[in-house]
Amino acid sequence: MRYLGVDYSPVMTELAHRAYPGIQFVTGDACQLPFESDCCDILLSGTSLMHIADYELAIAESVRVSRWCVFHTVPVMAGRSTTFLTKEAYGKEVVEVIFNRDEMEEIFASHGLVTEAIFESIPYDVSGIVGEHTWTSTYLCRKS
Repeated sequence: MRYLGVDYSPVMTELAHRAYPGIQFVTGDACQLPFESDCCDILLSGTSLMHIADYELAIAESVRVSRWCVFHTVPVMAGRSTTFLTKEAYGKEVVEVIFNRDEMEEIFASHGLVTEAIFESIPYDVSGIVGEHTWTSTYLCRKS
């Protein structure tokens, strides 16, 4: 197995290089991945879709470079439309997206993904903000 890590933050990429010197890490944008099409078997997007305003483009890029996509820890809800929130992280304001579950699955399908499995992920209830129960799911998808 060959592993390659990608992070938007040069600081986090450098930290990863120091912690795991034998593994390749690159700084890159999920909406414009610095890789050729169909270059990997499995792309793991770990707890990142929720912080990408143009998440649909990030999904399209994931599909472009891989055969299988794992979208891990995606915050979802059942009734309300996909909702954008903001919060402070690392001293900056960042976006946080809480996805409508059905809208998310439709976006996957529109980009040629077949959802093979959905796993309940870590608890994440922001009902006090959005007005309904939320949770996180991990999606295992293959390119059709």
